[in-house]
Amino acid sequence: MASSLRRFKETSEMRSLGMRRLRAHRYFPYFIIGLFIIGAACIHIWQRVVVMRMVMEVALLEKENKRLFDETQKVRTDVAALSMIARLETYALDTLGLNHSTVGQVFTLVPQAEEADSPPMGLADVVTSITRVVPYFPGGEEATAAGHQLEQIWFETEDSAGAGE
Repeated sequence: MASSLRRFKETSEMRSLGMRRLRAHRYFPYFIIGLFIIGAACIHIWQRVVVMRMVMEVALLEKENKRLFDETQKVRTDVAALSMIARLETYALDTLGLNHSTVGQVFTLVPQAEEADSPPMGLADVVTSITRVVPYFPGGEEATAAGHQLEQIWFETEDSAGAGE
């Protein structure tokens, strides 16, 4: 056991001997200072590259922001020009064929409370209401339709299904 302990001690001394010799060398402090300077220079260069990349990205983003701001201003100007009352009136008169309404053509609809006893509005009432309003629409001429004769649709119900058997 004593011999193995002695061998271990000699081995550890040999390892530490190399480190001691390196630290005892007369250029060792200069070597450490040089490593520190090289490390600091590398960090500085890396930081400079990162900063320059960020400056370029900021410049591109500012340019994009300015372009989008200009585009937004153009769109707002277009919206203001297109929504002018005079332009809308001329468009309604020329393109849509609308005219200014007279006092007799303007109706005010006032909602009335429905009576609980009143029957629901039938098809005849709807047709009458439509025929009263149609003359005030632009182009209220009678429309013509061309087509084939309508065929009656038969729905199969329980009563008709039982009758067929």
